[in-house]
Amino acid sequence: MGYKTRPNYDVYVHPTAGVGDYTSIATALSTEGVGASIYVSGGTYSESADILPLDEQEVTMGDGITINMATGKKLKFANGVDGARIKGRFTITGDSARLIHFEAGSSNCEIDVIANTTNSPIVSYFYVTQLDGDDHRIKLEIDEDSLTGGGSNPIDACAVISSSLVNSRVDLNIKNFSLSDNATSNLYGWLLFSTGNDSNVLNVNINNVTTANSVGRGLTIGAGSNSNSVTGTILGCNTNYSDSATGTADGGLAT
Repeated sequence: MGYKTRPNYDVYVHPTAGVGDYTSIATALSTEGVGASIYVSGGTYSESADILPLDEQEVTMGDGITINMATGKKLKFANGVDGARIKGRFTITGDSARLIHFEAGSSNCEIDVIANTTNSPIVSYFYVTQLDGDDHRIKLEIDEDSLTGGGSNPIDACAVISSSLVNSRVDLNIKNFSLSDNATSNLYGWLLFSTGNDSNVLNVNINNVTTANSVGRGLTIGAGSNSNSVTGTILGCNTNYSDSATGTADGGLAT
């Protein structure tokens, strides 16, 4: 069945010109606008602009999708975006410090993604994603082995950092996140940073967050965060789990 005659979607994205309606995911989302239903076919996409889901867009990913972002570009749920959903697992690569970014003010968004960086050596820091906003449903997988830190820059590096995440559910699977030199003061698997990370349900499988100087930290919940629920497993990190927050329920957490 051809793309033009398949039901249920407004437009189709395909990496081969002339097969679908678009060859660029970023262009499809920005052109079709709010509420569009978009199907992305399997294949490899090289995106030269930020991918910016809009309100109530539903993007369905086919099998075997890899998105290679151009230098400095990212997938971003911007401030104020509500109800944007990207369904179906895909892989994204790039060198942006915030390769996947949920901005403050975004809400009710959904994603299921495998993230990898091409930013090696790490010059200053490495955030796979910055989570800000509320009522999100996020599935994130990271498998980064033997990254290098870029000289003597003593900056914390993070696979995931949350500065203001509220009422959301996150499934985080870190297979490896290791640094092969001593260039960071700490390497975090997931850092819930200080005030503003409240009332989330966190299901984690965090493994092997390590550095050459033994400052790899699997899950760190900072003071000022409140009433989060944590379940899952954290193993093989230099420090598996640290919690300075208030009211964390972690009875189902194995470390």
